[in-house]
Amino acid sequence: VGLKLKELVERLQIAYHLTANEKFQEGAEKFRSILLSVLLFIVESR
Repeated sequence: VGLKLKELVERLQIAYHLTANEKFQEGAEKFRSILLSVLLFIVESR
């Protein structure tokens, strides 16, 4: 099971909005999840 760039970008936007709205704990958890997900990232080459 891999992740695409679009999915990671969507997660990053959510994490940013949480942090910007002073929900620091939730934002930090999302950012941590993103960093751990990078290992599952799939790059498509054509």
